[in-house]
Amino acid sequence: MANLVGFLGSELPEVTCTGVIEKAGRECAKLSQFHTRFWHDPECYFSAGKKHWGTDFARDRSAGIITVTVAEGLCGCPLVDAKRTPALWCNRSVRYQKENSEPVSGRPVKALLLAQILTSSKPCVFEVTLC
Repeated sequence: MANLVGFLGSELPEVTCTGVIEKAGRECAKLSQFHTRFWHDPECYFSAGKKHWGTDFARDRSAGIITVTVAEGLCGCPLVDAKRTPALWCNRSVRYQKENSEPVSGRPVKALLLAQILTSSKPCVFEVTLC
């Protein structure tokens, strides 16, 4: 998998490659279905995320921003080889955050990657903005 992601990154335009990898994140969210238990209930989702993965959720209600901080340690994606997978693969997690956050919040969202384990930034941090 690490080589495939590397090939994508070196052979495709950045926008195309990012789009393909983000689609993989959408599929991962669909497969896990974790978020479906928390429709329009972000507080319960945040609590469950903390319990199951150690993920912290900081919510700025006035700005409509949720900062998602994944527990420190190795990348939780089973497709990642931390020594070989390019950081480009982290775009999968951006879409994963978006796909999980929209039904939980009941609103469209934008997700950004602020820090990532694969570039030696620990932990991974995402910013989810309610639209």
